[in-house]
Amino acid sequence: MFKLNVKRYQYYCKVGLILLGLTGYMMKLSLLFSTAQSQNQIPSITTSYAQVKEDTPINEYAFQIETFDPDPVPDPLTYMITGTKSIYFYCDENTGTVTIRTPLERDDDDKGVFSIGLVVSDADYTVSKDIQIIVIDANDNQPIFENTPYNVNVTENTALDTVLFRVYAKDADAGLAAVVKYSIDEVSPTNGLSHFTINENNGDVKLVKQLSFTSLSTFYRLKIKATVSSPSQHFSIHCWIFTSHLLEALFWIPH
Repeated sequence: MFKLNVKRYQYYCKVGLILLGLTGYMMKLSLLFSTAQSQNQIPSITTSYAQVKEDTPINEYAFQIETFDPDPVPDPLTYMITGTKSIYFYCDENTGTVTIRTPLERDDDDKGVFSIGLVVSDADYTVSKDIQIIVIDANDNQPIFENTPYNVNVTENTALDTVLFRVYAKDADAGLAAVVKYSIDEVSPTNGLSHFTINENNGDVKLVKQLSFTSLSTFYRLKIKATVSSPSQHFSIHCWIFTSHLLEALFWIPH
């Protein structure tokens, strides 16, 4: 874009007007150019941070470099990004729009927060500013059960509402993507489904219906599922509950 060189044009206009003898007009024009020259003020960068999703595709929008130019007629600006972490991004030098150049990986990078530099220039001034990039975690890890297996022996006279065991699954993601919910997916035999419940938040498995060694099944296989915020991210495990006869429990002698 064409930009007027104020000093040069002011000089030539002064010379031309002096030669023509129009000194009064020369003074007015000089004042006009001096005023125009003083109007070119320093622009500033108003962006302080940017949040970018970890799974944002390459070439997709990441954030916009926001600026403020106090000039009555803002000057055209040139935009740049700097720093070792700037390799993740591409900056359009004319618009300040920043897009993804290489995939982000939150789990391996300073807990998902790092800095890059922003540089903005007009014809006369260059300003710079460091901002924080906050990488929003993508739900790309499935929960994994720990302290397995979960197999227990339960006497048939165990009181209702007794916690038989607790399952625990850990997710490598962070934030809402790491919140694990538990559910009993299935029970074999199927009539055992009414005997057990699970706390969806802490994984406690409770007995809610009386067991019987003689009239009901002597074992139950529970398929417990751990799910995170995305339905596609889940993991299941089988747990065995064996029913012990009351008499066996009374006369059992430990070795």
